[in-house]
Amino acid sequence: MRESVRRVAFTVADVFTEGLDLTTVVLGGIAGGWAGYTYYPAGWSDDWRLPVSIAVALIGAVMVNGLADLLLMPMRRQLGKARRPLPTSIGHNAPPAPTTLGEGLAQVAAATADDAAHRAPRTAPPTARSASTRARTSCGTNAAGAATRTARRPSTSPPAWCSTTAAPRTGTAATPTSRC
Repeated sequence: MRESVRRVAFTVADVFTEGLDLTTVVLGGIAGGWAGYTYYPAGWSDDWRLPVSIAVALIGAVMVNGLADLLLMPMRRQLGKARRPLPTSIGHNAPPAPTTLGEGLAQVAAATADDAAHRAPRTAPPTARSASTRARTSCGTNAAGAATRTARRPSTSPPAWCSTTAAPRTGTAATPTSRC
């Protein structure tokens, strides 16, 4: 189907469903107004006949429209599905289904190798840092960059691998500084 004809068909279908929706509202309002005016209690004041009829008309309109939506919703859903553009091509071409177990295992192995090749650049280890960078950024590491600290119980004293010295006195209270 040509794109212009397709667009016109969807526009006509939208107008049709909206017209049906509006028709159900009007018919529900008419039926509610008639029922409210006709079956108004005789013992009530005639001053309230019109407001009660209007209220019953609104309730009837909403009720009939809600019932009609139960029928119109599947039609709208089908129109929404049909409105989506038709796929021109599939992004990934899958291999044909294997006929034997050996073919299936070969396809799995090939897909795994392909996936590993695509993931390898993202999971490669970082490049080796220079010794000066390692010395600046890490305290308590060996030459290979592995941590030399061991798990200890918490204590209030500074760790053995970190030395603390007092700041020079300049007339103020001395504050300890850390070289780590």
